[in-house]
Amino acid sequence: MKTMAIVKPTFKLLMLALLLPLISEASMQKQIQPFKEKVRPDSMLYHFDTFGHQTVIRYYTSNSVLSTGKWYKIGVKNTGIFKITYSDLVNMGINPSTINPHNIRIYGNGGGMLSESNEIPRPDDLMENAIKVVGEEDGSFDENDYILFYGQSPNTWTYNTQSQLFEHTKHLYSDENYYFLTVDLGIGKRIVNQNSGTLTPILL
Repeated sequence: MKTMAIVKPTFKLLMLALLLPLISEASMQKQIQPFKEKVRPDSMLYHFDTFGHQTVIRYYTSNSVLSTGKWYKIGVKNTGIFKITYSDLVNMGINPSTINPHNIRIYGNGGGMLSESNEIPRPDDLMENAIKVVGEEDGSFDENDYILFYGQSPNTWTYNTQSQLFEHTKHLYSDENYYFLTVDLGIGKRIVNQNSGTLTPILL
């Protein structure tokens, strides 16, 4: 490959690649056969100039997911499994009897502070979280139904492999981490069952 460039005219991301369709082997030149290449979009793409130097080219979502539908903000102070009941929805201003529970969605990007380095990849919009809606099978959200989701604290614990100790980092700008609930965007993501592992547990 001689060179490759990533261009973005009129908000459409394209890749232009210039190829030299000949390969030299043992003083002979062979022609490359036709082929197809699939390119998977990612939050970062790379440009290589003719000298092999690499630069990162980012692209971003055109509209935030929050731009469509009604949204309800949920504050979380600690990490754990959180339960949203029928009465909780009523207190948010939602009439549970009028919604399809299959359409309940929760968005959030986890806990902790964003890195101060702009080179660190990060989502440029809210990500949908897999949740559990107990009782949604009948298509109605009844008084005994509820929502379970995993929420993370704004403060984090990370394991330092060098000191072999856990380090606590307090969020400098917020005491709560926020998640966003909506029922306006169609069927939501759900927690799925996973097969149990077959490895023998190690007891310490």
